[in-house]
Amino acid sequence: MFRKIVALLVSLSVLVPFCSCSSGAQSDDVVEAAEVFAMAMLSRDADKLPELITENNSGAFEDFEDLFDDSLYSHEQNRFIEAVADTITYEVDASSVVISKNTASVNVVFTMVDYEAALAGSEFYDIDQVVSAVGSCDEVIEQTVTFEFEKVDDVWLLSNLGDLEELFSFCSYGFVITLDPFYMLGDTEIRDDIYSICMETSFTGNLNNLTSFLTFDVYLDGELVAQDQPALISENNVLCIYSGPDDDEIPAGEYEIRLNYDDEELCSSSITVERHSSGTEGPDEEPDDPSGSPDADPVVFTGPGIKVGIINLDPNESGYRSMNDLSLMNVFLIDDIYGYYDALFFESMHSGEQIQEALDYIDAGVEYLLINPAEPTGWDEVVSEAYDAGVKVIFFDQIADVDPSYYLTYVHNDTYLSAQEAVSWLANEGLPEYNIIHLQGVPGSSAQIDRTAALDEMVAAHGNWNYVIQESGYCDYNTAKIIVRNVIDSGEDFNVIYAENDHMASGAEAALDEAGISHGLGGDVMIVSFDSTYYGLESVGNGYWNYDQQCNPDQASYIDAVIRDYENGIVPPSEIIVDDLGFDARTITSEDIDEYGI
Repeated sequence: MFRKIVALLVSLSVLVPFCSCSSGAQSDDVVEAAEVFAMAMLSRDADKLPELITENNSGAFEDFEDLFDDSLYSHEQNRFIEAVADTITYEVDASSVVISKNTASVNVVFTMVDYEAALAGSEFYDIDQVVSAVGSCDEVIEQTVTFEFEKVDDVWLLSNLGDLEELFSFCSYGFVITLDPFYMLGDTEIRDDIYSICMETSFTGNLNNLTSFLTFDVYLDGELVAQDQPALISENNVLCIYSGPDDDEIPAGEYEIRLNYDDEELCSSSITVERHSSGTEGPDEEPDDPSGSPDADPVVFTGPGIKVGIINLDPNESGYRSMNDLSLMNVFLIDDIYGYYDALFFESMHSGEQIQEALDYIDAGVEYLLINPAEPTGWDEVVSEAYDAGVKVIFFDQIADVDPSYYLTYVHNDTYLSAQEAVSWLANEGLPEYNIIHLQGVPGSSAQIDRTAALDEMVAAHGNWNYVIQESGYCDYNTAKIIVRNVIDSGEDFNVIYAENDHMASGAEAALDEAGISHGLGGDVMIVSFDSTYYGLESVGNGYWNYDQQCNPDQASYIDAVIRDYENGIVPPSEIIVDDLGFDARTITSEDIDEYGI
């Protein structure tokens, strides 16, 4: 990948011996040692350096290990680093060699693209444009670095590794890629079923951190029927899902969905919806049931697949909730291209509405009833009627207070277990003392209780774990920022922030930045957080935070496996725990951020 001006075929595994011969020969040895080290360094492989440096370089070597570790950079940053590194050439100035007994020095002139000039004054919409600008730039910069050597066991070893770190300052250069969805816009398709219309738009990049700017409007026969609806992001796709009024069958007509970015239209697509209901009559026909109430449309399963009724909470409650809802949509509707399922969805934060819809699903012949209850009580009638009708009930995310014999299984995250994993990770960091700012979530919530309990147990068990403050930030950015700022102003020492969600971790980070306190990888304060939002994982990936514990919203794939196994005679366990991953700033990848960020 690297080019150099002076071509020299030297194996990097061979060290340069010092000979007690003429000064000219010694000078050649120093030049050769410089050539060997320059090639090893430009390979950006830290494993090649230890045999070429003196023992007093151990601290600097650890810095170079981080500097050359691709996993600590985003995909885009690695592409930029490779583009700049590919332009580096060098020349050892043999005339600058100075030898004094067991020490020597020589100047090496490095030349590389002027990457700042290459990117100045331009706006870039993807990493390919950045790489192209670097590769086509004719402006260069030169940097002269003095290599200092010591003779150890007749071998010239580099003694000033730390002085060379500045040569790689481009590794941390902060270029900007403008996320412009207009530039990244791909194809759009639209489809419908009885109860909803979905417009799916592909993009050439990930738009996760633009979620709050993407909305859609819905027109029926030219009239606006829904406005500023939140769009959902699934990797590089944006989904606009419109359900009919009160979750009933959508009326017939010409529908147009317009996707907007920051109130400006990105794209649109139209579809004609015919009436699906078997009770729809022509103009000269009498209704099949003239006594039926026009205000109470019955629940109808129409497809040939397994009939699944899904009772969930409002997806707009949180980022986690929207991704949980999206995972169910993907498995039981969007990705179900072969019609294995015939699924109906109902979402409400009101337990009474959920219970009535569940009873309607049972009356309509549902085979599997998936329930995420808004409240734990009041579900006895539902599970009892489902049991009598042969309907298999699966609770997910949360469970009702009912007889376990009435449901098939319960699929959920174990927030206590995942909190223990986060606390164990923190313990394994081996700090001499843990002086902790603990930002708790909403008091009394299950997540707050479990995430607090795991940390409380560790603090109680170890004398070097201490609370500087333990206070609820109510999962709020500003509240957390104020709490941390107050601790800073008090002058109390702390070195860990344990935030029970990413909003609070961001607020804590802002307070640290304002006070000039370093944090994250190599910083004075470690930040541990929960939820693994997209921006949270980006903060981990950039080294601003140390760790983020996932609360995995993808329960749908587990439920899908339960149903398919049960259809083949395999009875699931009564409880299934969803895997929650932990993300460490030293090992997280850009692929992790894109795949798991919510």
